[in-house]
Amino acid sequence: MKQNQMFSLEGLTALICGASQGIGNATAHAMASQGASLVLLARNLEALEILRSQLAEPGRHICVVADLCSSADIDNALTQMQARGFSPDILVNNAGGPSSGPLLDAQPENFEAAFKTHVLAQLHLSKNLVPSMKSRGFGRIINVISTSVRVPI
Repeated sequence: MKQNQMFSLEGLTALICGASQGIGNATAHAMASQGASLVLLARNLEALEILRSQLAEPGRHICVVADLCSSADIDNALTQMQARGFSPDILVNNAGGPSSGPLLDAQPENFEAAFKTHVLAQLHLSKNLVPSMKSRGFGRIINVISTSVRVPI
């Protein structure tokens, strides 16, 4: 094992939500360096393609565009992954938002969007991916959520 590798993800596939920036982007770099094949998911295809080009063995990874607030987008992303032969062993539920600021200034739709992105999308993806993880006898789900990293709400 290389000195900078704590463990190997060779032969495993990871779906990384929110991969275009921040924690998702860093996670993609870390998992690719450990040998995982990646499904990079975010709303911005251009940012995903730039990320993919920066990763080890870019041809081993795919980009899928989806807005995690939309169950139709999530279903489309799952269909695209399956059609391209990707069945994730690891699901990284990660997405940004909502914007920081005083609680009393927030609008109800901001909370609704955050709930869809951070809770319902995770449930939707997990319900669709766990059966294949179980059938293979291996799977991991990593939930990343932080809505007040820089400035508390």
